[in-house]
Amino acid sequence: MREIHVVLSDKKSRNQRLFETIERMVKLAALVAVPVAVSCIGNSYNRSVKEAELTHSYIESCITVLLSENSTKEELEWALDLLNTELPIGNQITEDSIEKIVEQKTNGNRKPEPTSTGEGN
Repeated sequence: MREIHVVLSDKKSRNQRLFETIERMVKLAALVAVPVAVSCIGNSYNRSVKEAELTHSYIESCITVLLSENSTKEELEWALDLLNTELPIGNQITEDSIEKIVEQKTNGNRKPEPTSTGEGN
């Protein structure tokens, strides 16, 4: 009977060691990159939410100014200009319309002066 001896080698080929090293480096990079990416995305989302809240509060202020009976010409122009910047392109208020609104609103705040028609004299 013949005996066969098998010698198992513990030595890994150079390619296997290189592959394992690269695999470890990729895993380490993923451990660092994932939290950084999540943080960046979360920061971007929070910034967008805050900007939307700020825009909403400005628009509320504009509406308050436009509805107020005591708004000055400058306040009305500010409110209309700000609304114009927030409206989608193509829906902006024209300069002529802004002037008309401001004129009507500021003249509307004054009491009409009595006019005589000449009748009954």
